[in-house]
Amino acid sequence: MNIKILAKKSLVALTESRILDKFFAASRNRHVPIFMLHRFDDAGREVQGHSIDFLRNALTWIQENNYNVISLDHLIDALDGVAELPERAVVFTVDDGFIEQVDLAAKVFEEFGFPVSIFLISDFSSEKSWPWDYQVEYILNRTLHEKIVFNVGEETITIALTTHDNSRQESITAVQDLLKGLTTDQAIEYAKNLAHLAEVKVEESIPASYFPVTWAKARASESDNVRFGPHSTQHAILKRQSNEISLQEIADSKAAVEKELTLPLNIFCYPTGRKNIDFGQREMDTVKALGMRAGLSVTPGYVDIHKHGSDEDRYCLPRFGFPSDMNDFIQLCSWVELFKEKLRGNL
Repeated sequence: MNIKILAKKSLVALTESRILDKFFAASRNRHVPIFMLHRFDDAGREVQGHSIDFLRNALTWIQENNYNVISLDHLIDALDGVAELPERAVVFTVDDGFIEQVDLAAKVFEEFGFPVSIFLISDFSSEKSWPWDYQVEYILNRTLHEKIVFNVGEETITIALTTHDNSRQESITAVQDLLKGLTTDQAIEYAKNLAHLAEVKVEESIPASYFPVTWAKARASESDNVRFGPHSTQHAILKRQSNEISLQEIADSKAAVEKELTLPLNIFCYPTGRKNIDFGQREMDTVKALGMRAGLSVTPGYVDIHKHGSDEDRYCLPRFGFPSDMNDFIQLCSWVELFKEKLRGNL
């Protein structure tokens, strides 16, 4: 057996120790993992993502091991000192607002009676446009070319597209990352240039594999467990926009969610979400000035109930990417990852 896999299993086995669990309980109970999910496997629409079966298994493990899934609002209430934080609290969020997130994933959360927060791109939900970064993915997954030489300003990137395995995905990510250094308008234009080079027609109507959660669908789906919040208007890399556009992306998406929904979340989720790369202090100040309760990043880590109540930290709350391995999931939910972080000196 692979040594790394064996080590993971050994650490996970320690979580069954009542003595260790009791010893680490206080630290774990004040550190809350927020899990971040995106797309889900949907074979009928040719979508690849998180396995719905694995999600159900993870939620079953939570239920059987006495963990408590709480809403994002409940967590912020605890940061504000107006709500008790239950033991072993866990939070789930989903970004971008693709239809399978409601049709498949939200239904699983409802089955368990667990809350989940889904963040919508407002122009996407309005069916005005679909995000340029997903258009890049669409183009490069459908081109028949094995190699494309793509010029972006003074930079040239050779896109290798010989397979549909990880190497193709690495090429897609490289192009997306390159265009994230531009304004949204510039990225959209370069995506059009890429479509021309790849000889892929991008239809004005949104393809079935990228169909959004429309406002009507969101209204029909919101409940005590399923809530929706703002995730910008066009999935813009906010730090690359002008002051006016950055403000507009945040404020207009907040206004759209409040206008369209009965139970809107007053919490912002930054597109892509890397602090000081995709958003910065300007955006954090804007989210606060607009009266929103918190902002979500993609920085890995736990929400520390003692630390993240401050204005400086609550507008940049960390989240963990949802893993595809049960041992990884258990480590993040339990005290194990916290123990490892302390050993690394990160806590």
